[in-house]
Amino acid sequence: MNNNNFTHIGLITPSGRGDVADAQGVVDHDVDFSGEDSFRTALAGGTALSPPRKNPYGPGHVIYCTVPVPSDNYVSHVLIGVTRAEVFLNILSTPLFNAKGFAGLIDAQGRFVLSSDLGLAKGIESIFDLGHMNEADYRDSVDKLAQGRRHYFLYHDENKQYLAAFDPIQNNNWLLFCSVPLDALDLVSPVLLYGGGVVTILALICFLFLAWRVYRLTEWRDRQLQKLAFVDPVTGGINSHRLQLEATELLQKNPDTVFAIWLADIKNFKFYNKMQGVEAGDKELRRIARILEKNCRGPLARCCHIAGDTFAGIMPFTSHENLIATFAHAASDIEKDAYQPANVFSLHLHAGIYTTDTIEEEDLPFMEMINRASIALLVAKTQEESAFRFYTEDICEHALNLTSP
Repeated sequence: MNNNNFTHIGLITPSGRGDVADAQGVVDHDVDFSGEDSFRTALAGGTALSPPRKNPYGPGHVIYCTVPVPSDNYVSHVLIGVTRAEVFLNILSTPLFNAKGFAGLIDAQGRFVLSSDLGLAKGIESIFDLGHMNEADYRDSVDKLAQGRRHYFLYHDENKQYLAAFDPIQNNNWLLFCSVPLDALDLVSPVLLYGGGVVTILALICFLFLAWRVYRLTEWRDRQLQKLAFVDPVTGGINSHRLQLEATELLQKNPDTVFAIWLADIKNFKFYNKMQGVEAGDKELRRIARILEKNCRGPLARCCHIAGDTFAGIMPFTSHENLIATFAHAASDIEKDAYQPANVFSLHLHAGIYTTDTIEEEDLPFMEMINRASIALLVAKTQEESAFRFYTEDICEHALNLTSP
């Protein structure tokens, strides 16, 4: 994977445990993140980044990016993205003043979270361990760190004087720290100005990068939630919830168009699924979905798999003859290409259809139209071969007789 992607992504339960997968789909099961502060921050509704951790999946170190997964008014899961710490180091390793300076990320106590290997910060835990600084600079630095505000100070180490600066990057209460020896500069006054520009630019780069990582993980989470909400897991097409939303919108925006709302199921599919197995059954459902979508196409048409062997859709209605011909063509494709050992059984299409020119009342909800189509479907299913019935008062009475004891 390149630096634009997370090496691993996982969906973690509130207990702190969950499965983590890499780009190749290799899954680590029941990984424990309960001890991670970044996990607890996300569980409380925030987004967070962890300090570098030893990479559990290979060499080097990683940083965890965590975002909450909301469900109603609480956080149901936490999404964790794993990114290589080296990605951050590439930014921090930007040469400063002919590579005589160095940069690092520090926390609100001045401890190094991450630092380049270009300077003295390597192996040193805190900015206050870099060298000697006077008492006033020390107090001011501690105060500014606690307030998360930009600050500059001088310190001495091995008879050399350094100018240091830190600037908040608005993530995790982290700050960007930069240091450069004064002898690398011509004059102190311009340096304070120039050094401030450098640290500000680097802080902006780090902030934008860290914010981008959180955004990417949040974006991925939203795509997955949308997929769960609107995509049928078997066929990959829209699901019943998405159909209801889009069909309702089509009806509202096209009041002068007569629509056909249909509900269909596949005779003998349950037997097929039992004999051939679930995997073969799902494959057959995907094939049927493609056939129905092909025959139910256009900007004002939608089709979806409801559940089991049931499908539904909406399309503009032109005439009874044209619609019957459309379903007959779909039924033929469904039957002739199905896997039928020894012709023991055939798959047949039954459909009930409701057209909006038969509305008995104004503003009939889409789901009520589906209910009327289901009444017509009940009558269609009395036929052995493929059959299609339109909802009428007579059909309604026929269906009532079929269901009465």
